[in-house]
Amino acid sequence: MKGRAPPEAVQCTIGADREPTTKILPSRSKKIVKLTAPTRRTALFTAALALLAASVILSTPTNNTYAGPSLSPYPHGKNFAFTITDDPDNATLENMMPIYDFLSTIGLKTTIAVWVRNPERSNGMPDTPRQWRHPPDSCHRPEYLAYLKQLQAKGFEIALHTVSAGNDVRAITAAGYEDFRRLFSYYPRINIMHSNNLENVYWGPNIVANSRIRSMIRLLPGKARYPWGGDDPKSMYFWGDILKAHTKYVRLWGTADINTLKFNPSMPYHNPDTPYVNYWFSFSDGWNGKTFLLLTSHANIERLVNERGASIVYAHLSASKELCSVGGLNPRFVDQMLFLASRKDGWFVTASELLNRLLLMKYIICFSAKGRTVVFNSAAGAVDGVTLRVRPNEVWRQADGSLQAANDEGELLLGNLGPGRVLLLQTGVSADPGVGIAPGSWERLKMIVTRVFLYLKHSIHRAYSRVG
Repeated sequence: MKGRAPPEAVQCTIGADREPTTKILPSRSKKIVKLTAPTRRTALFTAALALLAASVILSTPTNNTYAGPSLSPYPHGKNFAFTITDDPDNATLENMMPIYDFLSTIGLKTTIAVWVRNPERSNGMPDTPRQWRHPPDSCHRPEYLAYLKQLQAKGFEIALHTVSAGNDVRAITAAGYEDFRRLFSYYPRINIMHSNNLENVYWGPNIVANSRIRSMIRLLPGKARYPWGGDDPKSMYFWGDILKAHTKYVRLWGTADINTLKFNPSMPYHNPDTPYVNYWFSFSDGWNGKTFLLLTSHANIERLVNERGASIVYAHLSASKELCSVGGLNPRFVDQMLFLASRKDGWFVTASELLNRLLLMKYIICFSAKGRTVVFNSAAGAVDGVTLRVRPNEVWRQADGSLQAANDEGELLLGNLGPGRVLLLQTGVSADPGVGIAPGSWERLKMIVTRVFLYLKHSIHRAYSRVG
């Protein structure tokens, strides 16, 4: 640069018996030391050693590789949950009985959606009064109703698929809800909207709160333009207030993954933008026989178990000829359901039981620090079968001094937890808070890398000091 003198070349000797090395000393700068070959080799060797140590640490399991104690959503050490919400489309008593007699025998309890009335109007558009020539089975058929009551007595849940297969005006929906309560002794805990019924609540564009997006969706052809009215107080199909007052859960989004809980870990959830629905839940798609069989394959069931997931399958069991025909049940369906039911670590309950549990577990607070874990029930009622996931066979001490060991699957069965109850747990059997608490992988890696940099810094400093 103009006006600046060129840098000087200065020779210096590092060590008495070594070759002199050349360093560049720019004007107005500190001395820069060019390390000798042995020093460079030492630095490279040290860095390589640090990388090797880091790779060993990150690939070697330690006592701290798991994320820490966590609550299982299922009771009594169960590892996964499975249930079905079965829609009544095209179902009849005759094709329903073989399937549910079989499911009842192997202990799989599911949720069966029904129509309590025969339809009086068309389904979807155009919307007109209509006499259905061959209406699907509803609770108006005595034999069908009697069989449903038998299944209810065996532990199956009866839900609603809207009141009928056709569009239902408010008066019909209100009367249908009372019919349901009279027939089954409770209001439907679950309502599953029938695809085209105009009284569906928050259906089509109405599921979106943003008015501009709604308008864009209505530009699409088909159902997007239907005048869905279940959540519109000005519509003759309005019944959102009835839904909110009497039904807890409504099905909405779906996935092709068997693990519904992985797809929607927050379910059941309330959306303030959809006030007439108390809680939404999602489903895994098994809508026809072929899809159901693919979804519930042995491999998918194994994955559901390994992921400790929960599956709520949407299906049309009774209408699927791939599952049941004149020749009887499909052997593949029988095999897969038997394989599922044989898992003793599975929790096979109705959809509302599963959703109630998932909702209740949101009130159980669990946090850990320094080898101690606190479990607190903030719910208004007791929670049964609370299970804490820890390391396999790990021993824990409760506040009263009693010891409890986790099982081989790392489950600590805490039992029933009353409202407001707090459990204080400590890992191991030592009262010393420092025992058994070791650095994790990343902490140890940080310590090693920092120590290496300090070593290199000191080495360079010593080399520079010899020059000075």
